[in-house]
Amino acid sequence: RYPQYLLAEGIFLGNYSTGKFNLNADVKKSDFDELEKQFVSAALKMQKDGYFEPVSSMAKKKLYLSLLARFAKNYAKIYYDQIMLDKHIDIEVSHNHPVNKFGHFWSSVGMIIFAYPLIFWYGQPLKGCLWFLATHVVRQSGHFFYEHQDRDIEKLKFGHKDASKKEAA
Repeated sequence: RYPQYLLAEGIFLGNYSTGKFNLNADVKKSDFDELEKQFVSAALKMQKDGYFEPVSSMAKKKLYLSLLARFAKNYAKIYYDQIMLDKHIDIEVSHNHPVNKFGHFWSSVGMIIFAYPLIFWYGQPLKGCLWFLATHVVRQSGHFFYEHQDRDIEKLKFGHKDASKKEAA
């Protein structure tokens, strides 16, 4: 808000930064004195309008919490956007062949119909895990047998670099 008060005092700031202004080489001491008066006058008017008042502890807490919430939201959005980009790249690279799509579909159906109910509803975690393993083998076989990996695009995937694959193996 201070730049607006400076404008009211006749001090014009450049709109290309956060309040920068340039002085030429012909500035005299009296010009600096006048500039000082305008700066102080703008600050006094700003104080008269209620700025620079002490802030209550509750207002500070509210400000800090709102800033923390904004930071957390932006941080989560950065990660969400990265995950969505990685997911898009993964789909473009590894999920194009019809047999692979077919395997993924029936793998998901098997997980939903057999694996998860056995684990969570019927209390048979061993049978559920075996179903999960079998459906996952079906899912991954499409990648192994049918998908041609575009290594240039795959290198863009987060966490799927050649060195990390070798280390994981």
